[in-house]
Amino acid sequence: MAGPTHTNSKQLALEQRRKGDLEGAAISLLQAIDATGRELADLHGILGGTRKRQGDLAAATAAYDAGFGLDSQYQVLSSYNELNRLVTRVLLCPGALSDPDLLREEETVGFVDLCLELSQLEKKLQRHLAGVRSNDYWAAGDLAIAAALNGHITTAIEAIERFASCSPPPPDTAYVAYIQTLGELEQLDTPSKEALLSVKTLLQKKGQAG
Repeated sequence: MAGPTHTNSKQLALEQRRKGDLEGAAISLLQAIDATGRELADLHGILGGTRKRQGDLAAATAAYDAGFGLDSQYQVLSSYNELNRLVTRVLLCPGALSDPDLLREEETVGFVDLCLELSQLEKKLQRHLAGVRSNDYWAAGDLAIAAALNGHITTAIEAIERFASCSPPPPDTAYVAYIQTLGELEQLDTPSKEALLSVKTLLQKKGQAG
């Protein structure tokens, strides 16, 4: 059963406060704040994807950064914003995969150490797939991209196998989204080019087989 929406929690809190149940009102308000924060994180992610489709990578990165901050604050089990804030930076500055300091020259986005952040994300997704997101094809797909960017082709291929074997299976839209991202990254001159191409090819085969 779905939890209370932030609107319902707000209305409940106002009624509880009117009746003198201040602790109950506080709990309801905290629930409303949590629900609102999670929704805002999702909206920032959608905005990031929209800006990326428009070709405005700087604005996309800013939206993903904002979404990631909210994901972290409200402990949202999603890696969409976290991955894409790094992907857009790679698209803006491919050389930063070899020399992270090159990203400092991109004045339109905040600096992050891409190599460090991608390594940490890969390890986190591996932990999540071993536990709380064990049957989450989004987690597996995100791991495939993170691992491929890190040049860890074995891990990336295993992630694709995990992605394709999830039940229920990933929808066609998920295949299309990941193939598109891998294709954009594979065209760049980076040390991960071969790994990205191999992972994209395997994912295409899995999609056709499904």
